[in-house]
Amino acid sequence: MPYKILALKNFCIGQFGYPNFMGEIKGIKPDFEFNDGIDYLGSKMYQFEDFMLTELGSCKQFRSYLKCLEQINEILQDCPFIDAYKATNTFTGEIIEECKNWWESNLNLIFQPHLVKDFFENEVDHLQFQVTHLKMLEIFRFCSGYGFLQLATNKELSEQ
Repeated sequence: MPYKILALKNFCIGQFGYPNFMGEIKGIKPDFEFNDGIDYLGSKMYQFEDFMLTELGSCKQFRSYLKCLEQINEILQDCPFIDAYKATNTFTGEIIEECKNWWESNLNLIFQPHLVKDFFENEVDHLQFQVTHLKMLEIFRFCSGYGFLQLATNKELSEQ
């Protein structure tokens, strides 16, 4: 089963009357007002260029990434993603920015692989970690600022 992440660049709620009609739009904090927000959206989506639906390998591969990230964090400390992920699978606001900054400041985990190779059983796991780490940076850059993330989403984007 693929592990999917839904990222929204500018999170605002609107209701479609017609495909090009936005209706009333207001910025909200979805985790407070809509009980994790994204479930409310359903078919009330807007502008596809504001969305990114990404598959990060399988659920097993993502769990492996998290396990390695936790081990590495025992040395590096202060990875905001680990605690945030344990608390919820939805991110908005400051935590997205904090995670993005952490991934940017720890790019050496990708480009200096000798620093972390001891955390992996084989080369394939190490390469998978590097790919996932880079993809996570891309996702958090995409939605930093006013974005929204839902990890392990079951949403499908259907362009009609």
